[in-house]
Amino acid sequence: MLSSFRVVEDVISQWAVEEGAAIQFVCSVRGREVSNVAAGYDDDNNLIDQQRLFCVMSASKAVAALVMLYLRAQGCYEPDERITRWWPRFGRHGKEGATVAHVLSHRLGLPRLTTDHRLWGDREHMRTLVEEARPDWRPGERFGYHGGIFGPVLDELVHRWTGESMGAILQKELCAPMGIRDCFMGLPRDAGHRIVPLRFLESNQMDAASKVVLPPFETGWFNDPDWLSASNPSSGVVASASALVQLLDILAHSGYAGGRRYWGEALQRDAERARNTPEEASASATLPGAAFGLGFLVAPTPRVFGVVPMSRRTLGHIGATGAVVCADSAAQVTYAFTINGVGGSRALVRCQRIGDLVAEAVGRSEARS
Repeated sequence: MLSSFRVVEDVISQWAVEEGAAIQFVCSVRGREVSNVAAGYDDDNNLIDQQRLFCVMSASKAVAALVMLYLRAQGCYEPDERITRWWPRFGRHGKEGATVAHVLSHRLGLPRLTTDHRLWGDREHMRTLVEEARPDWRPGERFGYHGGIFGPVLDELVHRWTGESMGAILQKELCAPMGIRDCFMGLPRDAGHRIVPLRFLESNQMDAASKVVLPPFETGWFNDPDWLSASNPSSGVVASASALVQLLDILAHSGYAGGRRYWGEALQRDAERARNTPEEASASATLPGAAFGLGFLVAPTPRVFGVVPMSRRTLGHIGATGAVVCADSAAQVTYAFTINGVGGSRALVRCQRIGDLVAEAVGRSEARS
């Protein structure tokens, strides 16, 4: 199995050299780590190892979706329940019909709602911002990627269900029991020295293959310690690739890990089911062909998980850094790729290449066994 991944590791190490990037990559098959790469240097010329932490931007949404799946199994909510059941003022200005599923599947109607990054940790500000927002469409009527407000809405709901932030629930209910030390949604101040700062690897802000114009990242807000310390399910997860694989391995085993059942097969299947068509995604200027389940990018989304995903049960997410996390419950494969770049034309190219290489490596290993 290990020899099958040498091509993957060689390609990733080559990217670190050619692009001047800091990179981590880890892959697990049936619960066994089969590849572990740390390559490149940070801005202070320190060699990257697997103890360094990376902000994975919107790949954070896969972690958030996993926490939501766990909380559903605990009886906190059902996807089709209205948000106003727990948050009455959410329903102002035509949002009264919005459900939890509408948020998770990017059908809420607030795709452009955002605010200054310094306020994302201010719960009262974010709550009021959402309550007073007027949707672009009636919730559930259309699809459109909610890059920012996805997180604050979910974090507020988790707080109303549990009295704690999503970041706190992630640590207490999932990371701590599993012995995962290096995955945070709200980076502790004393861990700040371990993070690899993000920077622009490329000036081109358009993905060459899909013609998607990438978000404008004019400032360094994504390295701001105050922003990184907030519980931000949209884009604030800071982790090592190894920790992400440990966590998402629960998905690869349909809710079972470490001798504990976190959720059942039926809930996993429901989370994997696409809630939009590829045509809707393309029309909304999201990733062409992107399919979203309950918070996860799911198969058959092209490019993110390779030209052809490992199976119909592939799910995960991509981030604006080019980071990608992926789990497949049919093949029982999990992998995570972290990188210190922001935007640029090669992010999706890298994701597709990694997905293809992992599928090929797993296929070669299966053929030998």
